[in-house]
Amino acid sequence: MPIVRELRSLAEARKDADLKTIAERALSGLASGGRIGMLTNMLETRRALFARGRVSAYSVAEVLAFLNDRNGALAWLATSLDRNEPEITGMKINPVFAALHDGAGFQQLLKKARL
Repeated sequence: MPIVRELRSLAEARKDADLKTIAERALSGLASGGRIGMLTNMLETRRALFARGRVSAYSVAEVLAFLNDRNGALAWLATSLDRNEPEITGMKINPVFAALHDGAGFQQLLKKARL
C-alpha cells in the first residue's frame, strides 16, 4: 500500500523511530492479513506507544474509526479531550470520524470541546 510506504519514508526522513515502528508493523499486517491486518497491527502498536506516552489518544481513535469501532473511537476521543490533546480540535473536520457525526456520543464530545 503506497501510503504505508510513504509513512515509512517520512519516518526515516524525520528519524522518528516510533513512526517507523508503526509503518513497519502496518506493512507486516498488510502482508499477512490485508487491510484489517494492517489496521490491527497499527492499533496494537499505537496502544503500546500510547501506554509509554509516545503517541496521542487521538491517533488511537483514528485507527479505531478506520476499523469501524465506533464505541472504541469515541472512548479514545474522550480520553484525548480529557488530556487536552491539541489534535482534538480537528475531530469535527477529520473525515476519519465522519461516520460518528450523527451519534449522540460524538455530539456530546463536540459540545464538551466547544467545537
